[in-house]
Amino acid sequence: MYINSTTLTLLPTNVKKIDKNHLTPDCNNVTLGLVSHVTMVLFNYLKGFYMPGILAKLDSLKDDLPTAERQVAKYVLSNANRIPFESVYDIARAVKVSVASVSRLAKKAGCANFKQFKIEIAQEKPSLVSVVYHEISEDDSDSQIVRKICGGDVRSIEKTLKMLDVASLTKAAKAIARCTGLLCCGLGSSGSIAEDTSFRFAHLGIKTQSCTDPLQAIVRTSHLGEDEVVLGISHSGRSEMTVKCMELAREQGVLTLGISNYPGSPLAKASDLFFCTSFPENKVTAGAISSRVSQIYLVDSLYLLVAKHIKYKDQGSLRIDELAEKYARRAWSRKK
Repeated sequence: MYINSTTLTLLPTNVKKIDKNHLTPDCNNVTLGLVSHVTMVLFNYLKGFYMPGILAKLDSLKDDLPTAERQVAKYVLSNANRIPFESVYDIARAVKVSVASVSRLAKKAGCANFKQFKIEIAQEKPSLVSVVYHEISEDDSDSQIVRKICGGDVRSIEKTLKMLDVASLTKAAKAIARCTGLLCCGLGSSGSIAEDTSFRFAHLGIKTQSCTDPLQAIVRTSHLGEDEVVLGISHSGRSEMTVKCMELAREQGVLTLGISNYPGSPLAKASDLFFCTSFPENKVTAGAISSRVSQIYLVDSLYLLVAKHIKYKDQGSLRIDELAEKYARRAWSRKK
């Protein structure tokens, strides 16, 4: 299964619509604009099928767990269809760990006990694209590589949505809507997302700044006001500059928001509100590529929620919209 013109016709009518309000104001950044629209469409389509999933949470947690619990997590992920029919003793015996290790994992996954753990796994819906994503190999044809990338990106957004706490995202959006300034920090590929995020929120009339230089970031963070907000973006969650900025901001009583692929990372620990992305890493897929789609998806969601809670749109923003649409249409006409 892969997405093409045939499968597109199977989607609901509202999923296939594209209107002018989905155009990105940054007409020079076509790639980010296209991904923004795709993530918006996927969110609207997938939200009807998925709630935060326990398997996605386990997959994200497993690398930060103690050895015994990590082995249990891997067993559960590999045998999810059997878990609802096994007892805590069956799992402990199969993995060769103590019953206590299995129970601890259930609680770390957010369940009150092992019984609830089994019920949530039984209720988990299968992934629409679980069979789509595979590692890229040297023997793959061009067509296979393109399909695998598509499957990986869709799966990344799907799993990120499963782990997303919408209540926390709404809380973050409301904080940004009333803040006096937003500072976005990131390095490398995450730095480009931080810059795009800063631009987006400036479009809403919010005073924003992006920091991708270590010295600039530390100096700026040292002079934050209490009513400002800091957003740190790092795929690994271990970027020294980004983590340090978050820690400094927290010491000053500033709200910190974090986006990373690892919930046990230093960035997550330095965040008042943390949002976890998800992407299956392999030898071929670099973090710089794999993390972007999920990060942009979260930024898009946050941006639209902030726009909703600001409850106004000034004339300057309306003028920007008009100009953006005008130049986008002009560029499109020239291509024709």
